[in-house]
Amino acid sequence: MPVRFRPGPLTFSTGYGCFTHFFKWLQVFFKAEPYLNVIMVNDVADIFRVLVSETLSAVTFVADYWQLAFNGHGLTVLTQAVITGPDWQVVGGDPESRNRLCGCIGRVVTGTTFRPGDCLTLTFEGGISIEVSLRDHDYRGPEAINFYPRAGTQAGGYIE
Repeated sequence: MPVRFRPGPLTFSTGYGCFTHFFKWLQVFFKAEPYLNVIMVNDVADIFRVLVSETLSAVTFVADYWQLAFNGHGLTVLTQAVITGPDWQVVGGDPESRNRLCGCIGRVVTGTTFRPGDCLTLTFEGGISIEVSLRDHDYRGPEAINFYPRAGTQAGGYIE
């Protein structure tokens, strides 16, 4: 059965039953009003598929987290990540990780994989991938990622 979402930031939080709470929240149906731009998704992974065919336009490093911009869509990474290329691999926070992330600017997303409790993986042309951990032991705070869909895009959701 599809689930309705309100547009807005999508946040994954840690703590007791975070995914249980998340999926219970998904079961709540909002009154569909045209001005709310409420949409239907069958799977959480559908939310991230809007990034496929998008170009990474910017990488911003802020204190202990970083943000990826995809021509209006935004993804804030607040937990551990691994960046992998055809013959190299770096962990977010390693000295070379910033250069490798910036090297992805201008590359097109070719696929996304969302595995609850494990990771979100973005695959780029050229065989590069960014795997963001959703494992509890990798969290540095209450959230792992925040996803902000492009204004007017019918994707994403707001999780309290």
